[in-house]
Amino acid sequence: RALAVDPSTRFVAAGYHEKAIRVFEVASGVGHAQITDAHDMAIACLAWRRNAIDLELVSGSNDGSLKIWGSDLSLEKTLAGHEKGTWCVDWLGGVIASGSEDFTVCIWSRDQKKTGSVCSLAGHSGPVTGVCLMSDLKRVISASRDKSVLIWDIASAAVLHSLLDAHKDWINAIALAENDTYFVTGSNDFTLKLWSLDSSPVSKAHMKGHLGSVTSVAIKSGCIVSGSVDGCLKAWNCKGIEITTLYGHEQRVNACCTLSLNPGGDKEKESSSGWADMADDQTDMEFDDAKRSVDNFVVVSGGDDGSIRSWLALQADELASLSGHSDRVLNIRAAGSDIASCSLDKSVKIWSPKIGTEKSRRHVGPVTCCALSSCANWALSSGRDGCVFLWSLHNLLPQFHSTVSQSAEPVNAVCFIKSSADNVDFVVARKSFILRWTYSNEKLKKVSRSIHGHLGLPVTCLAYSSRNEILVSGSWDKTISIWKLKKSDLQKVSYLGGPTDWILSLSFSQDEKYFTATTADSAVHVWNVSEANFTARSVLKSDDGAHWMMHAFGMKAGGILEGIDSQTEVVLAGDSSGVVTVFDLTGMILGEETLHSESITGGGMGASSFYTASADGTLKVWSRQSLQQVRIRT
Repeated sequence: RALAVDPSTRFVAAGYHEKAIRVFEVASGVGHAQITDAHDMAIACLAWRRNAIDLELVSGSNDGSLKIWGSDLSLEKTLAGHEKGTWCVDWLGGVIASGSEDFTVCIWSRDQKKTGSVCSLAGHSGPVTGVCLMSDLKRVISASRDKSVLIWDIASAAVLHSLLDAHKDWINAIALAENDTYFVTGSNDFTLKLWSLDSSPVSKAHMKGHLGSVTSVAIKSGCIVSGSVDGCLKAWNCKGIEITTLYGHEQRVNACCTLSLNPGGDKEKESSSGWADMADDQTDMEFDDAKRSVDNFVVVSGGDDGSIRSWLALQADELASLSGHSDRVLNIRAAGSDIASCSLDKSVKIWSPKIGTEKSRRHVGPVTCCALSSCANWALSSGRDGCVFLWSLHNLLPQFHSTVSQSAEPVNAVCFIKSSADNVDFVVARKSFILRWTYSNEKLKKVSRSIHGHLGLPVTCLAYSSRNEILVSGSWDKTISIWKLKKSDLQKVSYLGGPTDWILSLSFSQDEKYFTATTADSAVHVWNVSEANFTARSVLKSDDGAHWMMHAFGMKAGGILEGIDSQTEVVLAGDSSGVVTVFDLTGMILGEETLHSESITGGGMGASSFYTASADGTLKVWSRQSLQQVRIRT
């Protein structure tokens, strides 16, 4: 039910539904001490004393009481004042603040002799879900299910500031910045709000993006991290601008926190400029890890899927997935490089993952497109998780190189333009945008602005001809755009109409004298390419118009069919039933063959073979001379 790591990171305390408190050594995971029947009801919250020499722990329970435990876990004091369950607690110096289901906030002194609270702060009309003591120990902030945030003067028990209807629904979480300059609230209304702590607190940012209730919030060094019922975490800067989304949890996120990659090093300083100064368009960021101090911080999250995950938030890279719990992870805490977690499986686990700067090499969503450079030194992968990964290939062994970009929007197409052993030039299509990137001198850089090429509708496919130095793009708008490459931009030079339905794929022929486009109306369109213009050559359709033409490519016939001259130009088109149809460029059907049991999703040609990929999970390679399968990979 509750978990807390002590400030020295030596111990983790866990509170249980069966009224027990157990303390474990972080380094070994060995049990250090245990209190049975610590309270009369379930443990609801725990907090170690901050800014203190001696280790002391405070526990809150559904029975409404708080208890203070010494370093040897002997009971030192019982505090009684709440009429219902104690849901949250914070302890700083000699002051303890607690929030309760009875709608009140109670303030307690560590050295008080009486059992009752020093003062009771009544003002909320719903259960108090979060409390934060400010560093001056004169003020406390409370959040509640009544949708309000109240800032209190402890000495007078007066409300200094009332933020009524701060959200449209329950407030579930609150976090205070280290320097007391702002705080953040998370709510059932799917949003977060960033509030200044000036003379008159106001909302500085309304942070929208989650698709479910916000369950947890953490702040560190200007980075705000939120977890949600939607299973995602989001990182924001201290201006409320979303930096990235972290996908990975299969169910709701219950808790999130941050820890340092370099524990034991220089003392961390509160510096939010790195995050605050980021451009709104995250694709404009330079991915130079060494230049950003915020990269030293890792986000840790736990969720209902029973997993604990750690991330480099800025790169949206998952560093590790810690599997071991057999039920929902309810809460996590981190200190230094150690992580503690508690779960409905009745266990508390201590983790010491080897967290470094190595990037993730795993997509967290379906991979829908990939590309291989002409020099075979580089590869691109992308998909519905919104990430684009660049891979370097050494002796045909893929090695993760860098993350090109991250976004909540899926990537529809990627395409290489130029490549060498040390440099690459490529384009990425996301929604209706086309962006051009280069990797040169060990630096990844976006070299063009985001270009709209297709009436605001998604770009579905890309193809590049090095011989003609043109890029072609297809879209849901039923058109094909032709682009010339300038030094640092893309220039649209032509617009091809003709198809009557979505463009599904584009491919240049082996000699790059023409290109093909498959469309959702079961057709293959062929265009001649010349320096001056693009001429529609033909429209190819099979006799069975019930199946979509999914992918097509042109090549010399070779020995693919008996009785056909090997120099004849043919187009191979794979359809949604797994059949490949061979056309000549006049539209005549030369032959058909069932190559797969399900839809053919891709294909291409080599010097002596061609290959097909399918929704049946196979990639098949075929001899161009015999049309016999020479290899299959699953």
